[in-house]
Amino acid sequence: MFNQFQRCGLSSLCLVTFLCLPAQAAETARPPSSPRNDRIGVNTHFAHRGPYIENYNIERTIPVIAELGVGWIRDEISWGRYESVKGTYVLPERTRQWIDAAHEAGLKILLIFNYGNDLYADRYDAGAYAKAVAHLAGELKGKVHAIEVINEPNNFGFGKYYGGAWNGLPKDGQPAPYVVKYTNILNQAAVAIKAVNPEMKVIGMGAPAPANYRMLALGIVPEVDGIVDHPYSNHTVPEIVPFASSEGILKRDGIAVADEKGTFASFVRMYRDQSAKHSGPKELWFTEFGFPTQRSHTGKKGVFSGFTEDAQARYTLRRLAESLGLNVAVSVIFDMKDDGTDPHDAEHNFGLMTNGDQSRLKPVYMAVQRFARFTIPYRVADTPPAVEVFASNSHIDQWPIIWDGSKLASDGSIRTYAFEKTTATGASEPLLLVWSTERAGGDVQPRVADIEITWPNPMAVKSVRAYDFITDTWSDVKFEPKSGTRLWLSNVTVPDRPVALIFSDK
Repeated sequence: MFNQFQRCGLSSLCLVTFLCLPAQAAETARPPSSPRNDRIGVNTHFAHRGPYIENYNIERTIPVIAELGVGWIRDEISWGRYESVKGTYVLPERTRQWIDAAHEAGLKILLIFNYGNDLYADRYDAGAYAKAVAHLAGELKGKVHAIEVINEPNNFGFGKYYGGAWNGLPKDGQPAPYVVKYTNILNQAAVAIKAVNPEMKVIGMGAPAPANYRMLALGIVPEVDGIVDHPYSNHTVPEIVPFASSEGILKRDGIAVADEKGTFASFVRMYRDQSAKHSGPKELWFTEFGFPTQRSHTGKKGVFSGFTEDAQARYTLRRLAESLGLNVAVSVIFDMKDDGTDPHDAEHNFGLMTNGDQSRLKPVYMAVQRFARFTIPYRVADTPPAVEVFASNSHIDQWPIIWDGSKLASDGSIRTYAFEKTTATGASEPLLLVWSTERAGGDVQPRVADIEITWPNPMAVKSVRAYDFITDTWSDVKFEPKSGTRLWLSNVTVPDRPVALIFSDK
């Protein structure tokens, strides 16, 4: 499901960028016809058989997703089930049922065309795969909006089938064989899909970033719309990924994919630089990330910490907020429901809700619902204002994690990003999202900071209010215009989850 070699720490100064969010809190429920946030989605398992069928009962689960306010469902179809007789393509009835139900609920579908097919001597025959996925793209035109070409080719048999290191590390001057093979499959599939359905988004790669970099260097055809990555934070805070550039990481991967602190922001920037260098896709699709809530067990050691449900909610919002601020095309949370009932297994505890017939919504569900609806009308500000934050770093994480020679730890910095929306009168309405990057759920009070913002006309601001997505509460913020074009916000509470600052001229 996810890459095994990712997790985070933190970095940054108290001088940051600036983020803005919407002006009204959302109610707790909406009919399925309400607007959805097309930059956010959830992973589901409607396609799986066995116990998943009951866990993902279509009639019960689709309405819960529809009320969440996200725009996308990500699920899969097995190539071998779609083409069980060579050259004959049949959509499984259950697949058709959940796709129809999601479509009727107004949800977009990102469908992974997954796994190999034993009908062919080469289980991942590129030409046969391209024909099959193109047929699927035509059959589901109007109901499926994006196709992902194979999930995590480093995992689930593909990487083992063709060989090579998980990170694509070259041997004898050649990239890992699975990297070369997958690049060929992706390119052929994208061309075939677009020939049948030009409106279908085609995304791919989905291996760890060092391997994806090597795919980009091999050359990706223009028909591929987006790069897929699964930037899990594993053991640390969401503003860090486990690829901090260090001697150990460079020795392991042979390539740097993040800065020396492993910041998520540098990870995004460097992806874009690598893709632009090789004329690759412009969009980034992070189709899996999440924070499991399993309890530790003396007999089990994994690559994921077990977070409290409260921390899961806060970290999920922080990743969504930063992804929006960095213009990531789509971020898909893993996953909608817990995959099992083992309280000690990370794989069983990623959900926004618990497993089974009597599923319980975790706090993260309501947090995502508020955030998704709240941010629908906002886009990254065309000309973001300069923002300077003055706060102590008393919340710095004192227990960093060492990962292949990299030191990953929250530095207690404060993140901000700027958004705006166009009002009915044509005016631009800005908002500010701000949060502390400390570890969630500490034993100290939230930080307090003064924030200075460049503002075209600070005298026009009549009120500043803060909205908290976790507590669903509003509060007033003290402010005053300064000389020139500066607006000074004093004693702003900056907690460990995003808070939206709303500026009004009324």
